[in-house]
Amino acid sequence: MKAILANGGKLVGDHRDGILWAKDDAFAQVMGKEHSGRVRGVGFGPTPSGRSGSNLPCVPGPSSTETAQRMTALENSMRDQLADSEQRHQQQLAEALAEAKRESDARHKQQLAEALAEAKRESDAWHEQQLAEAMRESERWHQQQLDETKREMGEAKRRMDEMRDVMSSATLNDLPEDVLMDIYSRLPIKTILQFKSVCKSWYDIIKDPIFITKHVNLSNRSNNGYLAVTRRVGTFGGKCLISLFSYETFREVFNITIPFKKEHGRVPFRIVGSCNGILCLNISKIGDTNFLFNPVTSEFKEPPKPDYPVHKLSEIEILLHIGLGFDYDQETNDYKLVRVSYSKKMKESFYSGVNVYSLRTNYWRRKDTLVHGSIVENSFSNGDLNGALHWRGAIRKKEIIHNIIISFNIRDEV
Repeated sequence: MKAILANGGKLVGDHRDGILWAKDDAFAQVMGKEHSGRVRGVGFGPTPSGRSGSNLPCVPGPSSTETAQRMTALENSMRDQLADSEQRHQQQLAEALAEAKRESDARHKQQLAEALAEAKRESDAWHEQQLAEAMRESERWHQQQLDETKREMGEAKRRMDEMRDVMSSATLNDLPEDVLMDIYSRLPIKTILQFKSVCKSWYDIIKDPIFITKHVNLSNRSNNGYLAVTRRVGTFGGKCLISLFSYETFREVFNITIPFKKEHGRVPFRIVGSCNGILCLNISKIGDTNFLFNPVTSEFKEPPKPDYPVHKLSEIEILLHIGLGFDYDQETNDYKLVRVSYSKKMKESFYSGVNVYSLRTNYWRRKDTLVHGSIVENSFSNGDLNGALHWRGAIRKKEIIHNIIISFNIRDEV
């Protein structure tokens, strides 16, 4: 009877008068289909008189073995139906999950594509904005340079017009020489160089050392200076250039081509120093090959090599350090190149030597040695302080090396 129980283990039927009246379907499951048409139901329970089986319809029932077989078949059928239902449910769930995943992937792909497209649009817009801003900045800079050039040209034209008016209204005999010298000293150097070929009297004024000194002093007062950088253009043996950059803007102002000879153009060169527009260049590690160059006048001079024992090194003599410096002596109105060298001989302590080249005399002079034990590093003195050149050096005292500053007075040459 367990096989026909339903609704939580209860027999499907109606309770009436203390008797459970089974429905024909439930009865048919137990009794078989052959009895379902003849008997509509069966009651189970006590009889009104208390005797079992009174007042109940009596039908022949199946044997216990047949009933067990039918119940087992019913259990297997229900188990198969439950397995099929669970399998269908799992399949439907998998299909639903796959469909949801496809829809989610499609949405994510669409959202990603839209996000990438939006990012690309924003990036393109930003790059266009940056490019437009850079172009505007470039146009402003070029316009500024053009305006500055126009102003310089206008100023030069104004000065030329003033000079033309002066020349048309007066002759040289009408103006004192000191007045002409004062006027010329305020003109750009390129304009002054053009005046050299006008007449002999103007040439004499321009070549006068007093005029040169006055013009240099005025130029130094109004000029903020430049930063010089040496470089080489082209392959081995190409052009040697010095690029000048403004101290204020660090922009390249112009380039200067060094007129080296072909054999000199293959050697690295360095700037020793500059004074009043004259550059001192060096292409030798021992400091004996130097050049003086005026970029404005294109004058180029190679001083003679110093003639002293250190230059002619013997087998037992070793050159240790070289220091170079270039400066202007206001007392004698002369440009001087100073070469400090340190050398030593075998089994002897090292000694120092100083040679001074004078542009006016075109001659090297040998000076007394520096303080014994000092060493000048391989360096150039690129600045003048109180009329003296300075180098970084060292001195040994009791096996301890002390850093020192070595100076050389241009005027007194000590």
